[in-house]
Amino acid sequence: MTYLGIDVGGTFIKYAGLDQQGQILNSGKVPTPYETPEAYIGTLVSLVDKEYEGICISAPGFIDTERGICVSGGSLEYLPADFELAKLLEERTGIRTTVENDARCAALAELWKGSLAGCRNALVVVIGTAVGMVIIQDGKIYRGAHNIAGEIGYTLMENTFRDIYDLFGMRFSTAGMLKKLEHLNVKYAGMSGEEAMEAYRDQDEVLYPVIDRHLRDTARALFGL
Repeated sequence: MTYLGIDVGGTFIKYAGLDQQGQILNSGKVPTPYETPEAYIGTLVSLVDKEYEGICISAPGFIDTERGICVSGGSLEYLPADFELAKLLEERTGIRTTVENDARCAALAELWKGSLAGCRNALVVVIGTAVGMVIIQDGKIYRGAHNIAGEIGYTLMENTFRDIYDLFGMRFSTAGMLKKLEHLNVKYAGMSGEEAMEAYRDQDEVLYPVIDRHLRDTARALFGL
């Protein structure tokens, strides 16, 4: 049996064919669309190139896994509230589909085959286009009364809200780091996170102190958790 795993990120949608043990059989990525819900569904459908036993989607935003809906789209702001992602994809592909929040998917993977195997209580922090956090309690994801426990990304970091970078999830994200680099020089605009970290490791004299400060600020913020 093979399954299709899809990870919807703020920049790319990454996908892989998997066996029952989670071994990757094939993989790839496409740019994340930012046009319409139909374009989003169409992109996901285009990844289903064979008959899979099931499709599992790791998606941003508040996710109600039991109902298969995106309560909110997170970085995909064009998605309407209560977007029935699993149902729509099942209708288009005929394949059973499940959807879960991206950070929680990372936590489940760590619990299953990663560094949290056998761990009872933990915090999982995912730093990408934004920052997500998951609470592991007694070996399971703690979801809370409203299914949003651990969503630290929406914590306001200032007394007043000016833009999304006043939120924890953006201030300490890869996007937050890259925004600081743009202020240095226009030539850094469009630089990817991978390119920025490579320049950091090479101790680029311009970028190094800015990125180093960002990483230290992030470390202090996480230490407080």
